[in-house]
Amino acid sequence: MDLKKTISCILVFATMAALGQKLSFDFHVIETAGKVHYISPLHVNNDGIPDLIMLTDNFTGANVYMGNAGGLYDPVDPVSKHETYRLLRTADLDLDGFDDLIFSSYWNNGFKIFWGSSTGIFSEGTHYSLTGHGRSLEVHDFNNDGLPDIAALSSGSGQPITLHIYYGQGSRNFLRHGVYPSVLDTDRQITIMDKNLDGLPDVMVSSSFPWFVIFYQQENGSFIPRYWPEEIQIPYPSNYLLVDLTNDQKVDIVEYYWEGEIRFYEGQSDTLFSEEYVSLSFLSGVGRFYAADMNQDGLVDLISNKYDELTDEPTDTLVVLLNKGNFNFEEPIYFKFPGKITYFNVADVDGDLISDVMTYVEDIGVVITLNRGKVLGSEKPPVKHDLIVFPNPFESRLEVKIDQFEAVEVYTLLGQHLYSSQSSTLETTDLVPGVYMLKVVTPKGIYWQKVIKH
Repeated sequence: MDLKKTISCILVFATMAALGQKLSFDFHVIETAGKVHYISPLHVNNDGIPDLIMLTDNFTGANVYMGNAGGLYDPVDPVSKHETYRLLRTADLDLDGFDDLIFSSYWNNGFKIFWGSSTGIFSEGTHYSLTGHGRSLEVHDFNNDGLPDIAALSSGSGQPITLHIYYGQGSRNFLRHGVYPSVLDTDRQITIMDKNLDGLPDVMVSSSFPWFVIFYQQENGSFIPRYWPEEIQIPYPSNYLLVDLTNDQKVDIVEYYWEGEIRFYEGQSDTLFSEEYVSLSFLSGVGRFYAADMNQDGLVDLISNKYDELTDEPTDTLVVLLNKGNFNFEEPIYFKFPGKITYFNVADVDGDLISDVMTYVEDIGVVITLNRGKVLGSEKPPVKHDLIVFPNPFESRLEVKIDQFEAVEVYTLLGQHLYSSQSSTLETTDLVPGVYMLKVVTPKGIYWQKVIKH
């Protein structure tokens, strides 16, 4: 306990001194046995409190930590699995309000689903085969039927990056829709977006080559690969990220060079990107980038981790670039941790719809960095306790109580907007059982509240 308090104090002091009070954070430390390779938020049961799942050096199981009302995490029995299933994605595949686990296996050439339940126990499901070694996974509704689908990559042993699309069929079944090869090798990052704005989700994959591929979805549901850039010059870029940095609904290219430069290419109509780029001098030796609105100003920011450019070893530093618009960024913000950061992830951990940071720090454990940044629409963040939503869980009716209520919007956990109301009393008979997010609008700001329908 003393160790955790000491680490928290070190992190708070170091980070706030570096940030200049631009962002506000809370910290939690979770001691773990072995190195952690993956951390993600999870919804295990129906208590409305976010949970966590981790993968460590012990690949025979996935460690689950149940969130409690005090903001801490309690370890429970791990999810037993075969040790070859080492890559993980979480999503509510059967739309029952509880997250499921999708494990990818390199040597078993496929992925396997473990189904979540209201008891917090996961049941082992079907193994789905790929045409090569299992690699990265993503979950998205590709055919717009309201059911989650799975995009699974395979590569290795001579096979290039190959995209497999599995359509969700309901009743916990998935059907392989198609297999689409590329000419690149070893995927690094997979991103789902609609690049050409035709209403059909596309799949971008960066690789170990100095190119990336976008698999463009066609009207018949098939995918055609196209590559960028058309010409390569030395020095070679080391990684790519596609994200809308200018809020024009078109994805832009973040092209990073290990020597210390970022180039931004503006997304244009159809499949095109600008020929000219904006250059930003940056740190050398940076790994992958994440994109998230860290300060809730409506612009997507960039988060990355620093490596030693000579030894290629991880360091104790995370870096945030706050977006000012038009490919301009504030000076880098540095997060110093008391040890090497060998893994990090960016996601909403505590259910407030603001991105947080999860890191594994050598000899320390997992450090959960909760983002208390500025809330959109308010100069001063609203106090969450001002909002009362009852009953929760609910059945056919839901009441919202807050001073100066203006409107409420209902969303699924996938971010799909269901409906809006200017009444503080919601008739919820038509909602299927599951977990939803309420967005409550007041003159003071915007409040978010997770609710569960039985």
